[in-house]
Amino acid sequence: MNKKVKTLKMVILMLILASNIIACKYRLDTVNPNEDDNVVYTVEYKDLPDWLKNKASATEVNHITVTKIPKKAFEADYEECPLSKIINKGGKKVYLNPQMEDNSTLTELGSTSFAYNDNLVGIELSHFTKLQIIGESTFEHCKNLKNIKLPVSLISIEVGAFAYIDIIEIDLSHCTQLKTIREWAFGSCQNLKDIKFPASLSELEEGVFSFIANDNEHSAFTSLDFSQCTELTEFPDGLFSNADSLREIKLPPNLETIESRVFENCKALEMISLPKSIEHIRWPVFTGCSNLKNILVSSENTKYSSINGILFNKSQSDLIIYPAGKTESSYTMPDGVYHIKSESFDGNTHLKSITLSKDLDLDNRELHFEGCDNLTSIHANNNLFHLSSEEGVLFNKDKTRLIAFPPAKNGSYSIPNGIEEIATYAFSGASNLTQVSIPTSLREIGNRAFKNCTSLEKIDLRAVTTTKFKIEGDAFSGSTNATIILPNCKLSINRAFPFGKEAKDGNAETWVKEVQIPAGNAEIRQKVEKVKYPTNRIKEY
Repeated sequence: MNKKVKTLKMVILMLILASNIIACKYRLDTVNPNEDDNVVYTVEYKDLPDWLKNKASATEVNHITVTKIPKKAFEADYEECPLSKIINKGGKKVYLNPQMEDNSTLTELGSTSFAYNDNLVGIELSHFTKLQIIGESTFEHCKNLKNIKLPVSLISIEVGAFAYIDIIEIDLSHCTQLKTIREWAFGSCQNLKDIKFPASLSELEEGVFSFIANDNEHSAFTSLDFSQCTELTEFPDGLFSNADSLREIKLPPNLETIESRVFENCKALEMISLPKSIEHIRWPVFTGCSNLKNILVSSENTKYSSINGILFNKSQSDLIIYPAGKTESSYTMPDGVYHIKSESFDGNTHLKSITLSKDLDLDNRELHFEGCDNLTSIHANNNLFHLSSEEGVLFNKDKTRLIAFPPAKNGSYSIPNGIEEIATYAFSGASNLTQVSIPTSLREIGNRAFKNCTSLEKIDLRAVTTTKFKIEGDAFSGSTNATIILPNCKLSINRAFPFGKEAKDGNAETWVKEVQIPAGNAEIRQKVEKVKYPTNRIKEY
């Protein structure tokens, strides 16, 4: 009896071993380094369709080395690329290790060759020792692609090459010949947490790591380190736009230029340190950086300097930006500051009072405080040049031009008589302003002067005595509760949409509630209709 049991056990063991040998027909000695518990199978290219159909797992990721791949398998767009088409049609999740008879013959992955391939979850390219270019949109919208191994030989990553993929980390540090990463190459990669860069990197194009805010996209990476990228001298426009999780960044040591919108809406960014090499900063750069508290500058920099985290030029005669995340409730600008950018204080919700330098000269330019939702007072501080203030409102010296009305002032406001011009952005964003009394002296309302005054009920311009009156574009756009009563005189409307816009591209309409015109004045009616204001909202008085 015992002998029979032993014999039976031996038979069973042999059957198990035989089944394992059959199962391991496609097994290699190596496994995918990111998936140590997975068997890697080897399949000839010609057998791949049949293998995916009959032998591949429908529930697990299939780790396969595909051998004898002809070069033409990589040389087409995604609708025709043979290798990608086979994997997509196979309907099984694949981690791909492609092998040609001579891997050194592949120098470029063609444009869109694997794009929109939902079945590709990983790809091993490190053995292609002559591969220099990842083509335009090569892996774009491969929504399940999480692992990529790139070769040392890589020189360029083209436009949108890895855009909209699900990758979590990518290591480029071993790509010691990589020079260029082109526009949107890693755009909208919302799960990308970690990126490592090689010292050889010398060029980044616009929006490489940016996101689309209107599509409710969010970034995952919290820090970026370019400190080893000694060849990189420029950050192009919108490079990290809407990367709302970015808290810390180490800039290249030889960075010379930061173009506009590079850090636009990087809401988590708290501090940035500019190296001595920085020579040009194109504005706006930090729009929407609501937590930015400190901009530091190397003492060896010859163009810029910093006082308490506020950015100035080197001589500190120009105030460039007051960070939106600084928490002080008041700020007094140092004497000796002669110039300021129009948007220097935009977005700071903590400031309640600003005192300007006595030396400040706006040179007839606008000054706005968009997003300064708690600012109630702007003081001119006995300005020596062209500024004055009254009740916290900023004017030119002789009070013919109203320059800036603090956005947090509420209730009604009477513009002093003698004012001839309401400057660009003057009342913009004053969301608690309900009524404005217009003086007889007024002749002009500037661009965006009353934009987004959402509580404003009425502006009656009939009191003006001028024979010619000018309204610039976007003057009342977004003041959706306001009735605008136009004067009975020769009216000039420059640029489009002074009374708002229709709803478009997901944005709400910004029309004012109503526009009233003099009865029977066909010329004014025609001008209001010409800027596309709805005819059913035009009333006569």
